[in-house]
Amino acid sequence: RIIQHAITTLQSLLIYGIQIGVKGSEEAQQKMVRHLFRAGDAPRPPTGTWIPDWNADCIRRLKFFRDVQLGKMLLAKLIRKRTAQGAFDLLVDMGVWDRHVDTALLRSGFPVRFLESELEISKEAERNEHDPDAVLGIRRDLREQKVYTVDSASTLDIDDGIAVEVLGDDSGGGETRHRHWIH
Repeated sequence: RIIQHAITTLQSLLIYGIQIGVKGSEEAQQKMVRHLFRAGDAPRPPTGTWIPDWNADCIRRLKFFRDVQLGKMLLAKLIRKRTAQGAFDLLVDMGVWDRHVDTALLRSGFPVRFLESELEISKEAERNEHDPDAVLGIRRDLREQKVYTVDSASTLDIDDGIAVEVLGDDSGGGETRHRHWIH
């Protein structure tokens, strides 16, 4: 029971901490977490304490209703600010989060870590030296070409360019041929 209470308090603190920078009405904020529930699986309002019926739904309800009471109580006991920033700072001090954690991503409910099976697949892909593009002859290594970019000065992704390849004279007429590349 004590462990469940500690977990619920930490969850509450996490929910409070990810509210940094959230703006909008209560209804708009609830819309941000509606995807945590399947259609027809509307969240039930909290019934006081969630400890007796602790299960996976408890975390979803914590997020949906943003129940931060236990988190605020912990902040008060530790004589810290009872704000989203106070919760965030405590979580950073505890080493739960890094100062630069993406709280918007955490609020979204999308996974922020890979599953063990996904990590294993990525390790297998890393060991695989089979390059399908090379086998199919689709790609060519053009890193030796001198490429002139045509991106605007304000671009963040420099990926548009042109190059000219000198092919020589195949006709014997003294005329140099060129191949133009668009990248």
